[in-house]
Amino acid sequence: MITIDCSRISALLAALDYSGDDDLEPANNLIECMLLNDWGCVEQSADFLVFTHDPEEPMNWENFVQLVPFVREDSYFEQRPGDYVQDLQGNSRPGVMRASVEGGVLHCRLYALVKGDDGHSIRQLIEEIDPQLI
Repeated sequence: MITIDCSRISALLAALDYSGDDDLEPANNLIECMLLNDWGCVEQSADFLVFTHDPEEPMNWENFVQLVPFVREDSYFEQRPGDYVQDLQGNSRPGVMRASVEGGVLHCRLYALVKGDDGHSIRQLIEEIDPQLI
């Protein structure tokens, strides 16, 4: 889920080189632009727009990296890798990759989903991945 402040819409549309429809409000142009990249608007207010990525479509990481300077702190995207990952003990586990914006910087981390002491699933950090390599 990523959040974009309405004050940043025009700059984001320019960065994405999206001219849009002059008859539409900037927010509606951004919604249309984001739909082209498989991001659907799930919440809208006078101050911000919230988007989620279509889980049925692959993430365009180059596009996501372009969005980072325009999204609010703590925005994130998660996906399950196609294969299992090895936890720190070498066991094959389901995993999750999380890309989050922290301090204006994109961080990508791969986690293994393991059972905690209480029997509930927890995330075990496996590695931090350079977003430029994805």
